[in-house]
Amino acid sequence: MNNYTLTSKATAGNPADVNGDGGVDGADLGILFNNWGPATANTPGNFDGSGEVDGADIAFVYNNWTGDARSTASVPEPASFASSGAGIICALVARFRRRKAVPTSA
Repeated sequence: MNNYTLTSKATAGNPADVNGDGGVDGADLGILFNNWGPATANTPGNFDGSGEVDGADIAFVYNNWTGDARSTASVPEPASFASSGAGIICALVARFRRRKAVPTSA
């Protein structure tokens, strides 16, 4: 059985965040694949310092995966659009009926 000691080549945050953008995502995986194969201890993506960017390094990125940290905006549930739309329609109908029900002076 091989024992690996994983060391970080990143400067801040998640140790698998090679490019330092705050998330472990496709950009970090791309750097890993660009450096695939024989490597030095300081090669980005060679997390275990084995002298090779390989499957163990992919596993390290996978286990630290966060996705794109910049896309933190919440996406509303589709049902909320339907209920919002229904509420707007009801408000417009009620307003239209009130205008029609107001008697005009002769």
